[in-house]
Amino acid sequence: MGSIPRLKRGEKLLVATHNAGKLAEFRELFSPLGIVLISAKDLDLPEPEETGTTFAQNARLKAHAAASAAGMVALADDSGLCVEALNGEPGVYTADWAATPNGRDYQHRPQEYEAARDAWIERQTFIIWLRRDLEKHAEAIDALPGR
Repeated sequence: MGSIPRLKRGEKLLVATHNAGKLAEFRELFSPLGIVLISAKDLDLPEPEETGTTFAQNARLKAHAAASAAGMVALADDSGLCVEALNGEPGVYTADWAATPNGRDYQHRPQEYEAARDAWIERQTFIIWLRRDLEKHAEAIDALPGR
């Protein structure tokens, strides 16, 4: 595996997300570096189906899809709520767990929400880049398992 490419001030980094809040978080983190962040939504890229059973698998899947579609270095992460009283659930299925006909609502399941006081957020971030030979490379750059 090669080293992560060094982006210079003013260069673009694709964040594989359609979530404005997540893009804002990454922009805040990268702002001191002068790297321009654009989102998959900005480029009208499709959202890949998150078929992984771990946060790492889903982050890697999203970064690969964005990097392949745009031909750019792409950063993606996946995160979710893990509740001790629910044996670590909903985990990678947090979005499904909170789904309602009107969007996501994390308080619509009061028993589980009450149990969430003993919960943690788990997050995995990957960066994907393409070399000149178009071979894809991935590297985990952030892993925050547990509490």
